[in-house]
Order: sequence, then structure tokens, then C-alpha cells
Amino acid sequence: MIAIIDSGSTKADWIFTDGQKTLAFNTIGMNPNFINEQEVSRIIKDSIIKSVSAKEIQKVFYFGTGCSGIEQKKIISNALLKLFINAKILVEH
Repeated sequence: MIAIIDSGSTKADWIFTDGQKTLAFNTIGMNPNFINEQEVSRIIKDSIIKSVSAKEIQKVFYFGTGCSGIEQKKIISNALLKLFINAKILVEH
């Protein structure tokens, strides 16, 4: 299964798919210029992990506001790696 996330500062759209089944979710936005890694993890745990088996996710494609710098990408990617432990993570602006 793969995850595709499009996040602005105020909302994020999440799609999980295995090619046959697709799940869609919305969370608050996650701009790493304004929140830290722990807050990103909390948002995902509280909103997403209840409905998706994190271990089944193989790839995560995260496209987000504020993710143009290396340090900002690390905030998001580290939080994602802690939750989606079997996934390859790509974070881009």
C-alpha cells in the first residue's frame, strides 16, 4: 500500500491505496516551519493510524508547504518514519 499526502498549512489530504482499494482522509495541515516532529506524529496518530495499518504502508509520498529546506523535510520525514516503519519516505515541497 502507498500513501500520498498533499499538505498545506491549514489542511492535509491523505490517500492510501493498494491499486484496488483506496481510503481518503483529511487532517489539519503540517507546515514544519510552525510545528515540530512530535506534533506531526501526534496529528498522524490521532487522525490516521486508527484507520490504516501503518505496517502495510510501503511508500509514502508527502508534498507539503514549508518543505523546501533540508531541516524542514527532516521534521516531516522523521515523524513519518517513526509511524510507517516499513515505508520508503519521500518529502517534497
